[in-house]
Amino acid sequence: MKKAFLIFLFLSVLAAALISLGRNLSSSSFENADELHPSVSNEHYDDVATAADTARIKILGYDRDGNGVRDDLDSLIDAKIPDSPEKRAAYRYLARAIQNQWNAFYENPQMTYEEMHPYAVFTSLGIELIGELNAEVNLDFSLFEASLLNTLERVMFSDEIDRIFVGKYLPVAVKSDRQYSDLVSLGMGAFNEILEQERMK
Repeated sequence: MKKAFLIFLFLSVLAAALISLGRNLSSSSFENADELHPSVSNEHYDDVATAADTARIKILGYDRDGNGVRDDLDSLIDAKIPDSPEKRAAYRYLARAIQNQWNAFYENPQMTYEEMHPYAVFTSLGIELIGELNAEVNLDFSLFEASLLNTLERVMFSDEIDRIFVGKYLPVAVKSDRQYSDLVSLGMGAFNEILEQERMK
């Protein structure tokens, strides 16, 4: 009887400890807004922002210079690639392509695969450019991706977009695929504009 009581007492204490640990993990990791990777995010939310503004910013972030790239990603690219306008342009092109996709999906969460497909082509082109220019030597792609998805809201938002492509054809190696020639031409035009701006810095 005494042994059974001790086992019951041990299990009760263990259960209480696990519940307390779960609460601590939940509050520290997810309830408090924001940063799954605090070391790679430098965003701050204005006190005067409305609830709708704050929700939007937590996903789309700030773009104070209006270059189509989230400010925290801009800072990361500049910090990691100070000496190569070509490599900066590749990463900045990809960041802008993803931001354009996110902006579109934020405004219309009911977008279809056909509507999202061109954005996926532009994103694929950006990844190709980063590989061709060997830009990962300066900025590891995993760090870029961690910075891109540095809040719980962004992880969940990106997952919603990914679901559109489940079971569908995802474009890869788009530069060598004739069916994407028009979109690749548009994307390369945008890349060259970014490159020209980077060379003037």
